[in-house]
Amino acid sequence: MARQTEHYDGNGRPIGSTRRTGPARRQGLSAGPIQKYPQGCGRIRRPQSTVSDRLRGVIRRRDAQMNNLKLTATEETALVQWILSMDERGMPPTVAYTRRMANLLLSERGKDPVGENWVRKFVGRHGEIKAKYSRRYDYQRAKCEDPQKIQGWYDRVAATKQKWGILDEDVYNFDETGFQMGVAATASPYPV
Repeated sequence: MARQTEHYDGNGRPIGSTRRTGPARRQGLSAGPIQKYPQGCGRIRRPQSTVSDRLRGVIRRRDAQMNNLKLTATEETALVQWILSMDERGMPPTVAYTRRMANLLLSERGKDPVGENWVRKFVGRHGEIKAKYSRRYDYQRAKCEDPQKIQGWYDRVAATKQKWGILDEDVYNFDETGFQMGVAATASPYPV
């Protein structure tokens, strides 16, 4: 007798099988009376251990972890919105400042403060925020943001263009190094 082999897809299901979710899974329950416990588990495509746990009143791990969180879901949402709004204003809160804000929310309910690693885990739970390093902003560069201070430079460029008859179409190759036609490599400004 020839042995019949089944072919499986990448998820371990026989090819041609369909994974039932939502209403289709519920229809599996209403397809008729379940005579045996394993038969019912197979019909809804859930492990026997999971079905047994639910029948005994054991809650899902995901739901059980919600009870272990210091802040409520509403407080966490408010904290995320506060972090994002501070970031939009150009003042993202530090780890210490975020911890302080969480402790303020907890003190309103009379709860203990958050732990040392709480902020790191909080950021890990919320994909819309992430930790970044802030860079010190150079004072000299900050002074150059004043339009009145940089207007003189634009006046000199306009005067140079007018003096030499340079058209707007001919102005290019400007970056932080200035105007250097034909210079493509790093060079010392002093002759060697």
